Amino acid sequence: MPDVNPEDYREQLATLARRKECRDYGWPIHWSPRSVINPSCEFGLAFTDASAWEFIADHLDAGHPIETITLDDPPGKTAFVMKIEIEPNSPKLYVKLQFGSGKVIARSFHISTVDEKKY
Repeated sequence: MPDVNPEDYREQLATLARRKECRDYGWPIHWSPRSVINPSCEFGLAFTDASAWEFIADHLDAGHPIETITLDDPPGKTAFVMKIEIEPNSPKLYVKLQFGSGKVIARSFHISTVDEKKY
């Protein structure tokens, strides 16, 4: 993979994530916001698709660390990963995004697992 500095793409990822018409879903995917409790919700409700995208954009805007990985499927494509602590001493929220034709493509939004590379 060529050297990709995720900081060069932070603003674009956040902008696209905030625009409903610029969001898409990839394959394979592990997009499960309804299985993750939204820490901003006072009633302990899970994320919705819309609130998951907003949460992602907020963390990108706030400068949350991003890393890049090379995907196996599609082979050789670059993805951007954030691992976000929802609760202290608990597994992190795993978020993976990639770019595609003027859109941000969701690949992962779930509590961290051993087999994250697959999605």
